[in-house]
Amino acid sequence: MRIYQKLFFKDDQKATGLSAKDYLNNIRLEEAERYLIFSEESIKTIASRLGFSNMFIFSKFFKRSKGLSPLKYRNLYSKEEANFKSFAS
Repeated sequence: MRIYQKLFFKDDQKATGLSAKDYLNNIRLEEAERYLIFSEESIKTIASRLGFSNMFIFSKFFKRSKGLSPLKYRNLYSKEEANFKSFAS
């Protein structure tokens, strides 16, 4: 099974230009952004849903990737989403 995993990720890396770890982290980051903007779930719950052992590790991962803490990101972008919805109505 290990050989097939290596072949799969090698092909995937050629297609995406990313390592398997980076590819999976990008998916986790996109999901985190969606949860933070469109749900009211706690950051702790979001961290758990995305496979992080605790919210502090998740927060560090998120801040390193986006430059903002999850809470600041949520406050900034959920307000923009609300403003857009009220404008579009």
